[in-house]
Amino acid sequence: MPASNRPLKLYGVPFSQPVRAVMWLLLFKRLPFEMVLTNPGSKGETGSRNPAYLAFNPGGTIPTIREPDTGVALGDISQAAPDMDTIRNANKAALVALRAQLDNF
Repeated sequence: MPASNRPLKLYGVPFSQPVRAVMWLLLFKRLPFEMVLTNPGSKGETGSRNPAYLAFNPGGTIPTIREPDTGVALGDISQAAPDMDTIRNANKAALVALRAQLDNF
């Protein structure tokens, strides 16, 4: 299946150091992305505590990267996880998959 030309979505705010680190990585790897301004801690329409945001990142943290075709999101969800071993394993698997994708880009 060919890779999508649609840009990744990066949720966060540029003044956040972790968000800037992800931005630099995406720029370094020349991966197209769209910045979605997300107000950390806010329950407002563009906030990280809004139910729509929490639906794909239950921890409500930034940064979050979301793949536009599948809707798969990569973020720190450990705060919302009742079973930490399951989440750690899922995060490791997601990070390994993302790293392989970035290394092969």
